[in-house]
Amino acid sequence: TMPTTGTGTGRAPGGPPLPVVGMVPVAAEQAERLAARPQFGLPAGPWAHLTALAAEASHGGGLFWWHGWEQSATALHTVRRALWEAGL
Repeated sequence: TMPTTGTGTGRAPGGPPLPVVGMVPVAAEQAERLAARPQFGLPAGPWAHLTALAAEASHGGGLFWWHGWEQSATALHTVRRALWEAGL
């Protein structure tokens, strides 16, 4: 799976609320392992490109990822349609 992203508010035991935004930084070796295992029905080439973008962005807070199955399904449909139209 992709590294964890999050938005919202968190709280340490007994501490004040803290904003939760960002992504765990991804090391080059981990990015290579992720790129080698395509997921979500994406072809290997586009998956590797997406993995590289996400890994690079992880060092600056990450990419914005939608939460919720409906939003994820819409995003996946959009990506598949774009790949189909591009002949990939």
